[in-house]
Amino acid sequence: MMREGVSRNLYRGFKVGAKEVDVNLLQYVDDTIFVGEFIEDNMVTLKSMMKCFEPVSSVKVNFHKSRFGGIGVPREKVGRFSKYLNCRILTIPFVYFEIPISTNPRKLKTWEPILVKFDKKFASWKHKHLSFDERITLINSVLTSLPLFF
Repeated sequence: MMREGVSRNLYRGFKVGAKEVDVNLLQYVDDTIFVGEFIEDNMVTLKSMMKCFEPVSSVKVNFHKSRFGGIGVPREKVGRFSKYLNCRILTIPFVYFEIPISTNPRKLKTWEPILVKFDKKFASWKHKHLSFDERITLINSVLTSLPLFF
């Protein structure tokens, strides 16, 4: 539906990079993030697509869990559009899949949720019979994959 909306100029995405790649949709598992220009036409198209998605897919869009936000846009306009889409306002910074978005990665506070999770995982291994070398290998493996996870 998004490709069709974009090809018919009903939805305008956001241009990114020197080559101006058009970004309009990011998906992961059952989550979808719509990216686009902050214009009324996009809101009308977005609402129409979400309403059409329900009968076509037999999946109901949970507008109560949905969030709407804008960067560099007046708060009252965000509020008006979120009411139109029947969803709550997204506040920045926010957490997406336990990862803080739009926070300073240089601060320890940003990494704290990940470190706590890491600590919990290692707690169950503390009493296992691992040699010192095996523990070092395990720790290195987890630490090298941690930034990729984040």
